[in-house]
Amino acid sequence: CDFVYDLAARLPLLTICELMAVPVADRERLLALGDRIIRAETLAETGDAMRALGAYGLELAQERRGGEGEDLV
Repeated sequence: CDFVYDLAARLPLLTICELMAVPVADRERLLALGDRIIRAETLAETGDAMRALGAYGLELAQERRGGEGEDLV
């Protein structure tokens, strides 16, 4: 087991996802995007991953707009 990747990186992400009611099916995608940001070797790679993460956040917000939710979104 890679402690940092398998546990330490996942625990905070899963906590945030739970608070934001992110669908379970999307959580691995968010972990992968975060990993891409951290491991990026160029500004372009970082920018691409950050844009993808931002786009996901906008999608989530648009889905929830005007809804009756009890999550942070």
